[in-house]
Amino acid sequence: MSGEEARDVTVRTPNDERIKRALLEGHVLSEVQKRVCLDYQRSVGGDLADIAVRLGFLGEKELARCASNASPRVAVTEGNLARTLIARVPLKLLEGYRVVPVSLEGEAVLAAEDAEIEPIVLEELWSRLGTQIPVVQAEPGTVAAALQALARAAPAPAPSISLPGLVALLIRKGVITEDDLRSCAADARGQAAAFDR
Repeated sequence: MSGEEARDVTVRTPNDERIKRALLEGHVLSEVQKRVCLDYQRSVGGDLADIAVRLGFLGEKELARCASNASPRVAVTEGNLARTLIARVPLKLLEGYRVVPVSLEGEAVLAAEDAEIEPIVLEELWSRLGTQIPVVQAEPGTVAAALQALARAAPAPAPSISLPGLVALLIRKGVITEDDLRSCAADARGQAAAFDR
């Protein structure tokens, strides 16, 4: 294989092509910068995004933003929610971080409304999930809709009841009698007196 042929052989992933398309079709680079990057790529080879960074046309943050926008977005639906993983994380936490675990082709991923999740947040989510699943960006509005559906389906919290109310309910239901209650109260007073000595 000649040097010319070796230069043209590159390993491409679908995301590389999406990033390239985002760089060329978007307003990330000026027309002159695009031409310079393409000329450089034709003469030397390499990944267009790497070339743009190497030439100083893009910083790492701009490249990361471009990559997240170029990544395919996941539509979160009722059918692809990873309910086993969802049960491991409080719903309020998922709502606060605007994320939801989903299953795509048998693989669990964390669908996020925002492209970037703070590392400390990601660590907390992974800790609660018990696994480090990749993060993907969700179609706009689909995470919020899924979280609203989960909130509507969540069981209502048990009503709170005061101690006197509980005692009255237990007596009314026949679980205990007033005599049982008096006997328990006398035992409690006796034990309290023993502690005081």
